[in-house]
Amino acid sequence: MPSRKRESSSSTTDDALADVIGASLGIAAADAKIVERERLTSLWSGYGHVERLTLAHKAPSGAPLAVIVKRVRPPPGDSSVGHLRKLKSYEVESNFYTDDSLAMAFVRQQEGEACSALRPQCVPTIPFPIHVERHGQSSFEFVLSDSSFTFPRYTGDLDEADAKAVLRWMASFHACYWEKLGGIGGKVWEEGSYWHLKTRWDEYNSMGRRWKRLKLAAKAIDAVMCNCTKWRTLVHGDPKAENILFNSNSSSSAQDLVASLHDFQYVGGGWGSRDLSYLFCSSFDSDLLHDSGESLLRYYHQQLTAKLPGGDAALPWALLQNQFELSVADYCRHMAGWGFWGNADWAQRVTEQLLQRLDGGRELTEEGYAEAVKREFPLLAGGGTCQTHSSPAAALNGSGNSRADDGNDDGNAPAPPQHTASAASASRSATALGAILRAQQLLSGKRAMPQHLVVHVVGADLNEGTSPPETLRLFGGLFEGLASRAACASVDLVLVGPNVPHGLDGVASARTAAARSGGGGDGGAAAAAACGGCGGGGGGSAAAAAVCGGGGGGSAAVAAAVACGGGGGGGGGAAAAAECGACVAVRVRYACGLYDEVVGALSEAVRDPHVALLFNAGLWGYDTWRPTLARLLCAPNEIPCCGLDADAQPALRIVVVTSYCASEATDDLDVIEDVLGVEEGDVSRWLWLPELNPHRSLVARDRRGHVTRHEQYENHHWQCLCR
Repeated sequence: MPSRKRESSSSTTDDALADVIGASLGIAAADAKIVERERLTSLWSGYGHVERLTLAHKAPSGAPLAVIVKRVRPPPGDSSVGHLRKLKSYEVESNFYTDDSLAMAFVRQQEGEACSALRPQCVPTIPFPIHVERHGQSSFEFVLSDSSFTFPRYTGDLDEADAKAVLRWMASFHACYWEKLGGIGGKVWEEGSYWHLKTRWDEYNSMGRRWKRLKLAAKAIDAVMCNCTKWRTLVHGDPKAENILFNSNSSSSAQDLVASLHDFQYVGGGWGSRDLSYLFCSSFDSDLLHDSGESLLRYYHQQLTAKLPGGDAALPWALLQNQFELSVADYCRHMAGWGFWGNADWAQRVTEQLLQRLDGGRELTEEGYAEAVKREFPLLAGGGTCQTHSSPAAALNGSGNSRADDGNDDGNAPAPPQHTASAASASRSATALGAILRAQQLLSGKRAMPQHLVVHVVGADLNEGTSPPETLRLFGGLFEGLASRAACASVDLVLVGPNVPHGLDGVASARTAAARSGGGGDGGAAAAAACGGCGGGGGGSAAAAAVCGGGGGGSAAVAAAVACGGGGGGGGGAAAAAECGACVAVRVRYACGLYDEVVGALSEAVRDPHVALLFNAGLWGYDTWRPTLARLLCAPNEIPCCGLDADAQPALRIVVVTSYCASEATDDLDVIEDVLGVEEGDVSRWLWLPELNPHRSLVARDRRGHVTRHEQYENHHWQCLCR
């Protein structure tokens, strides 16, 4: 155990220091003597120095003991923000080493209760705290075990074996303190890392015009990272290569390679992704980052969740990806004001993709970015609690339905969904709504989103439902979202593909959906039930309910007017549907066959979609997709044999293509470029290029019987084009 931190008025002499070191280690004062001194380095900005002392002693082990002494002596007369930040950092480091719940908790986790600096078999992967002393208000003396004998190797750029060793260390460190920060308030930084916004206003104010969008978004990004109360742990705060040592060469067996980290001045609370973003940017070899960045992030996730009681449910993979994106942008914000270094190009690309996702390339106000962050990261922006509205948060939780408070107040993450078709269906409904809302924002002022939407699901299969009621239920989140957030009055949903069940070919059914709301009224219960969760109800309209449940073979078109109260009561029956400002009339149709072969047989009213959804299309290598893509993406005069009437084309068409993984999304992009005949790099037709889909499924596909290099996830990546 380290000796208790104590205060004195002057520097400790060698004899006195030998005495306190000996006392801390259980050695009699007369039996300990400093016999060698080696100055190693100076501290940042002249705040002191670090030296190695060799201590001769008469303990049973007998061998001389080397210790590291870090002496902090700040220059006098400075009262700047930077100076105060440095002083605070050394106070935090002293607390980390002396508080029993901090450094020693990690040492005990690794080495057990009997670990001591005098036991050769005790090899913690942080310096063992022997003695910490404070002199006055601003000077400190740290006596720590010398890690360099067990961990002799340092390297500037981490290769893959090095990187994995550090990620294993991070997983262990983060798991040790996972959601256990309640008792350490005031002892470490409230928000770990040296670049935290609240300590870096000078750099924030120095951000140039090139990064104005990031500057406007910075407070919203910082807020979601600080205010989210779940998934928090203790972060190192400065995990660059200079603070990492290894026990052997990277050519050693991968699992035998062990990393040790030191310098805990900026340890504090936060998402583990803060450490990851800085490590990736500062210390990974650039080629490694380009080729294996995502796989290394996944490696950390596997190592971490294996150590957490809840396993994957404690931190779903998709949430870690979201946290990582935000953390990279947060660190890029600091570099934009302080100076870029390390893998800056990579960090800037990740940040630009995030900004594009938030603002579509158009500068927003600070309030606008705050709303965009809530929109794109609903589970994180909600402080870690499940949202009560449908779609994005519901998809992250693997549920197609809106999720109310489940009474789980103990801070645990929700359990992951079971691997069933419903997880894929939930992701599809949420992806559809997310794409429509995002396109609506990006096209605002340029192209109008009509109040009546024709939506085609191209290549539909069993995940979209095997009966009209099931399809209407599975896409309930889409319909409710369109009613409440997109000012949409009616939707024709057309499911087309060779895997549509033959028994559904030509079937049509209808219902009305509404934004969830309260309300009441007399006699409207049947209609409300038929509307699938519409909270209110007008009275006396039970007959209208019969229309909702419909469906039947060969039906050409079914009337969509159904009574549905949007909140508030009173009679009114069918008239309520027309007057309800938060209702959307829905018709669903099915067509079995290849899209380009059967879509022409649809009625004129639904033949040409405003929105086409190609879920997990897998375009590359399948020539049957090419005429479908041409029909969806090309103007009629570009495909003269398609039989389309230019005057009949909708004013707007967006085409959303999702993929199981990043590499498949790139392949899909290549096929689309070829069909369009555009040069590589011509992105004028894309509303957004392939990127991680925030509404992707969190559950890996069941690939039993199939050989794949990586796990696949429904709608993992998405891209969107506009015609």
